[in-house]
Order: sequence, then C-alpha cells, then structure tokens
Amino acid sequence: MKFEEFFLPERIMRQKLISELEEEGKVEINNDCIIFKRGNPSYVCLTAHTDTVLDPKIKTKINPRWYRANGVDDRAGCYCIYHIIKNTDEPLMALFTTGEELGGIGSSAVEINDDILYFIQFDMQSVDLCAFYDVYTQEFRDDVMRLLPEHRDVRGTFTDICIFGERFNRCGVNLSIGYFDNHSDHELLCLDGVDLAIKSGLILLKNMKKKYVLTPRKTISDDVSYSPEFLDWWKNYKHNIK
Repeated sequence: MKFEEFFLPERIMRQKLISELEEEGKVEINNDCIIFKRGNPSYVCLTAHTDTVLDPKIKTKINPRWYRANGVDDRAGCYCIYHIIKNTDEPLMALFTTGEELGGIGSSAVEINDDILYFIQFDMQSVDLCAFYDVYTQEFRDDVMRLLPEHRDVRGTFTDICIFGERFNRCGVNLSIGYFDNHSDHELLCLDGVDLAIKSGLILLKNMKKKYVLTPRKTISDDVSYSPEFLDWWKNYKHNIK
C-alpha cells in the first residue's frame, strides 16, 4: 500500500490493508480488530488503531518531510506496522484495533489466545518519545531504553496497550510516530518520526525476544460500562467499517 492509501476512509483502508496482509501471513478478524500473524506461536505484538477523530485526509505536503493531514493519529501508526511487516522476516503479530479514540472499545473486546511476549504500540506524538504507562516492569523499561537510547521516556495518558497490558499481563511500550497537534484540524506529520518508529520497532523485534510478564491486576475494562444509546451507535459504526 502507498502511504497516501492509509488516509482513505476507514472501511476502504481496512479492506486494502487486509488484502495486502494476506500476502504476508495469516489474517483474521476478531471483534472488528484485524489480527495478522506470521511465524512462531509466541509473538511480539505490534499494534495501532484504524479509527480517527477527524475524517482522514492528506491536506498539504509542506515539504518532503512534513505533511498537514487529518487522521495521522493513528493512520501513521498503521503505516509503520505495515512497513515493518513488509521489511522483516521476524515472527510477529500485528493487531489493528478500532474504537481506541472512544476509550479502547476494540482492545477491550478482541480475543487473543496466542502467547504474547510484549506489546509495541505505534501511537505517540512527537518524534523521539516513548511511554510505558502502568504496563511495564523495570527490566522491560531498561531493556527498551538500552536499545533505543535516542528516545525519551514520558508519562502517557491512554492508548490500547493500557488495556492490553492488564488484560493479558504483558508489558508494553508506545513509540512516537511523528504526529503533532492530533485530534485537531491542523494535525501535522513529520516523516522523521515515522522513519524512527519503523527503525525502533525493527530493533526491538530483533533484539528483545523474551516474555515480559506483569503481575496480574484488575482489568481496566472491568470498570467500563456504556449506555444503551452509545452501544446502538457503536453497532452502526462497526457495520460501516466492514
């Protein structure tokens, strides 16, 4: 897929992505999330979300390295994972969720029965940041920072690995992918951040192949409840992206 195709409407983009991924490994749809698997039954899981706050659209190419575009959160993350899949033979799982912008609906619902080593999310603003939230051990954090010395550890707010980590008792890290001013009509994307995210993901895949286990804790999704009106709206939304 071309970079520009990641900014198509969600339903169309997902269809194109599924078609491309089927050439590289096994693809399944689970609770509206796209799951790609290749190689061993124990996986590092790369994750990004296909939903956006604003309708995705590339508006202006400011210069060869900067775009003004709606929906870079998190279509740029989807592109990063796609590019990694196409450029490595390492065994991996890729999980493309939907509903992250609505509180992690997809990550709360998707069922994973495979053995996950840890999660790498591609959904952090700026170029050289990473966030571990509350889903890490000191060993996991130290190993990531040793391999990615150009990154700065910051306190994140929320993304899918906050739910995944606690649901599956695995550590996770979220990497910058080059976007700025997300959720606004003047979102920006720096391709330097995209390139560094891809490089960083490949480094972790190659060099961190052990399991990083969290102490079991209460699942975030246990406290989540939705109104009947919202559930009706979500049912219609899911129908439109298929």
